[in-house]
Amino acid sequence: MGKINGCLKCLFIFFNVLYAIVGCVLIYGAVKISAYSQQVAAAGGPSLGWLWVFAIGVLCISCLGIYAGCSENSLILKIFAGFMAIGMIIMLIIGIVVVVTRDKIKYSFDSATAEIVKPYMEHEELRNLLDGLQKSAPCCGVIGASDWGDEIPNSCECNPQNGGYGHQSHGCKARPQVGVVKCI
Repeated sequence: MGKINGCLKCLFIFFNVLYAIVGCVLIYGAVKISAYSQQVAAAGGPSLGWLWVFAIGVLCISCLGIYAGCSENSLILKIFAGFMAIGMIIMLIIGIVVVVTRDKIKYSFDSATAEIVKPYMEHEELRNLLDGLQKSAPCCGVIGASDWGDEIPNSCECNPQNGGYGHQSHGCKARPQVGVVKCI
């Protein structure tokens, strides 16, 4: 086997070191987040097991790449290339799944009805939380201003200086407003 160009070898090792650092940061984040894993799981969120698999995988594959680049062992380089090909195929599959389901997820968010929001709006704490969110974000209600019923708070009022409900082109709406920007 011929000698590898020194510049390419250094570049290969450099990028694998960067990915090793990313893997270490992901592991650090997984350690920090694991304290909240039971709360996330109780709320119906995904398990953190996949984060650990991904973080350790990134670190191990980048370390394999560093070793392959330093040793110039053809078998190790082929194994590394195989992992890269598998990773590329997995990312391609995930990308296709995300594109296909994106419209379904968007539709399910957009088709949320007032019946879903109404129980949440009955709690004063959640109403205050949403009101605080509206003050910092250009939105009104979860679905729209109609979520508030007859008691639309001042945070929903249209302010032409900051674009009203988020878009200057929409203009100010009379109470009760319809078609304003959603918070979620």
